[in-house]
Amino acid sequence: MPITPQEALYGLATPLLVAAVCYWIASRFLSEKIRERWPASLALVVGFAAGSALMNLAPWQPTQHWHWMPYALALAALVGSISAAEGVSLLERALLYGATAWVIAWFVAPTYDDLEPSRMSLLIGWPIYVMLIALAIDLLARRLTGPLLPAVVAASIAAGVLIVFLSGTATLMQIEAIGMAAAVGIALVATFFKDKPTFAGAALPATVLSAGYLLVAKSQSFSDVPLLAYALPPLAPLALWLSQAKPIADRPGFVGVLLRILVPAIVCGVAVGLAIWAEWDSLSEL
Repeated sequence: MPITPQEALYGLATPLLVAAVCYWIASRFLSEKIRERWPASLALVVGFAAGSALMNLAPWQPTQHWHWMPYALALAALVGSISAAEGVSLLERALLYGATAWVIAWFVAPTYDDLEPSRMSLLIGWPIYVMLIALAIDLLARRLTGPLLPAVVAASIAAGVLIVFLSGTATLMQIEAIGMAAAVGIALVATFFKDKPTFAGAALPATVLSAGYLLVAKSQSFSDVPLLAYALPPLAPLALWLSQAKPIADRPGFVGVLLRILVPAIVCGVAVGLAIWAEWDSLSEL
């Protein structure tokens, strides 16, 4: 049954508001050590769950591989926040991220005989891809304060939403848009915490959300959208490492913000541009 514009609005407003409220409450009322690493991941999962429950786009009891994604997101949030605790080394975090990503890939990657890339390739490559991205974002989350990182993550998920749409999988597009809205809610509240890290513990669930639905969309799509277009959006937040280098890091004000988000925006734009170019003939017929 088609989703009406009003239902779509509710489906985006609900996760945004729920995530924002959850993040604010967790940041204010949890104990000091807990609120350093749980608010963002908790808000992402709770906001996504609220929007999913409202829209009811997939069954809670999985019957297909992609139905496992909400549970994958919850597992990633749990592992991400726990592994962000003080005393956990980078190597230990990498092992936890890699093992979690492999478990998720086992359930989410389809078992089609003609799957391209093959299931075996996905079980090897996708966990490594997710682990490396999540580790890099996690290191950024320990350095960056305020809304910059969650806002760029939300933008990268939004680029993924457009690519999923262009790949012809409308239901997955609507579901990933719920996660995007939750990320936007986190970014909005993070503007009130400009002097503290705001995304600690959320690197793994954010990466799983972004890369997971792109993986599922790629496996279900018969479009000509290239693999690179699916791979680029989760990588976009890593471009924020350039913002740590001079002279960008020392540039104040609005111009400084624009310079920091420029490269992530270019990465997202290239990904969406590749998808549009691949599907141009189909789009011109609309």
